[in-house]
Amino acid sequence: MSQCKGKILIGLMALFSFVATPHAGHHEANSKEHDSMHDRPNSVACVDAISCPRAHGIVININRELNKITLRHGEIASIEMPPMTMVFNVEDPRKLDMLKPDDHVLFYVESINGEFVIMEMDKDKH
Repeated sequence: MSQCKGKILIGLMALFSFVATPHAGHHEANSKEHDSMHDRPNSVACVDAISCPRAHGIVININRELNKITLRHGEIASIEMPPMTMVFNVEDPRKLDMLKPDDHVLFYVESINGEFVIMEMDKDKH
């Protein structure tokens, strides 16, 4: 196997292990706020929408039938994700009604049962 292919394989393995692993760091620092989150395994939550760390993204595509949005985003601190373009589930489908491609948004994501779900999202008035 070439050195380049080996590095790509190692990178993909690291990415998949990251996605499958719950991130405990946030939970340890804020255990009180998670007492009510037992119905959301693997979630990384915050006390309320105002205290949630928001990430910036640009809308690429919206699938209203499946409650999904594709964003090109910056770093997402709440799930320790680097900048990239990806599809997210959206908890409240009404949030999609206000958006169109190329809109800038500020959003908060939680990892819930291995899926990344946008819990809060608003247009960014950049």
